[in-house]
Amino acid sequence: MNPEFLIDERDKLRDTWRDIRTKRLELKNVLAAKDASVNDIRHNNDYRILKKEQKHISKMIKHIENKICREKKNEA
Repeated sequence: MNPEFLIDERDKLRDTWRDIRTKRLELKNVLAAKDASVNDIRHNNDYRILKKEQKHISKMIKHIENKICREKKNEA
């Protein structure tokens, strides 16, 4: 697979990861402003979905970075 393609894919995923992180932190701030406890924030359904999605994207980024390193290693 082409390393440039993988790098572009990784960069797109990083942008998506940042967007999800921003949404999650905004939701956390909104819930905290409503005097929700930390436990209530962590168990909020929307917050949990965003956190799970962010974790999944992190894994995808890590796998792509491993592929990039493998490709560069094989080129040398």
